[in-house]
Parts: sequence; structure tokens; C-alpha cells
Amino acid sequence: MDLPTDRPRPARQSMIGATADFTIPARIHAALLEIAGAHDASLFMVVHAALAVLLSRSSGSSDVSIGSPVSGRGERQLDDVVGMFVNTVVLRTTVDPDRSFPEILSHTRSVDLEAFSNTDLPYERLVDELKPTRSEAHSPLFQVMLVLQGFANTRLELPGLDVEVEALETGAAKFDLQVILTGTPRTPVRRVRSTSSSPTPRNCSIRRR
Repeated sequence: MDLPTDRPRPARQSMIGATADFTIPARIHAALLEIAGAHDASLFMVVHAALAVLLSRSSGSSDVSIGSPVSGRGERQLDDVVGMFVNTVVLRTTVDPDRSFPEILSHTRSVDLEAFSNTDLPYERLVDELKPTRSEAHSPLFQVMLVLQGFANTRLELPGLDVEVEALETGAAKFDLQVILTGTPRTPVRRVRSTSSSPTPRNCSIRRR
């Protein structure tokens, strides 16, 4: 995806990134939920469709691929196994400028449901099978990741010990853009974190490494 940037893409990723945080107002959050309910879709699907439209308009391409992490604990036998089971799915959406947003949302819903029904296929296996042209300038198959986290302010209480999750700024970016939305159903505000490939989030439009 040829995204507009403020500098040429180097031949090799620097992995240097920056983060910019902002909050989605409650009225917009409520409107997103209303749209989702009216079209038998999830909040993730609505956000995915909106992001796909934005990326399509920004890049001039109707073919938009976005990566998203999914839980890898699809089997009951894994419930008691300690470890992190996470896979990545590639959500490839065709954005037709002649379609209305409800039509694009319907298409996005179908894409997401099909992708989430095949989460047992490891991302690495998919890359091996598709054999995309590899480049050190960007990740294969997608350059933008979308994450929807259904929790916020997570706390772990142990005898004599309180544990809280602390956001850590690493200064690194694996992708051209990573959009992370966090919150809970009781919290009508979502925080969006976009990770760019520039060390300064001065301009949080799409940037490349």
C-alpha cells in the first residue's frame, strides 16, 4: 500500500517509531455502536471498515490489507496451558468508491468473519504459502495493524501486592501504522494509539520508516 509520507521510504526498516494518543469522544463512540447494531456488525468491524476507507483514500488503492492479532486459544485443551497464544490474521478488503459505507461495512463484515474462522493457520505459514515479494523496507502482506483491546485499567490483586499495567513507550515501530483502541463496554471512550515510523509524532498522518 502506497501511503502518503513526509519522507521517502528507506531501503531498510529502521524500526524507529513514536506514539500519539488521543481520545474518541463519547458521542462518536455511541454512534459507532449504533452503526454496528444497525448492521449486525461488531465495533471492530465498523472501525475496520472506516480505517479501510481512510487508507484507500490516502493511498489511492482499492485493495487494502490490514493485520490484526487474534487469540490462539481456540481449543479447550489450551485453557490451562501457561503461555501467550497469539496469531495474526490479514484482513484484505476491497474498497469501492462507488459503494456506500453500509455496503462497505457489509463487505468488511464478510471478510472479517471468514478470516476469523481460519485463525488456526499461523501467519508465518500464510506468508510461506503466498510467497510475496520480500523487502527489508516493510513487513510482508500488510503495513498497517488494527488492534481492539476490550479491557482498560487492568489490575491484579495479590496478598500484600497490587499489580497494574503500565504503558511503556519503546520508541519502536514494526509497521507503518499501528492503531490500538482500548476500553471497556462501560467506558464510552476509546483511546487510539497510532504508532508511526517517525521518532516525532508531530504529524500523525501516515508515516513510513
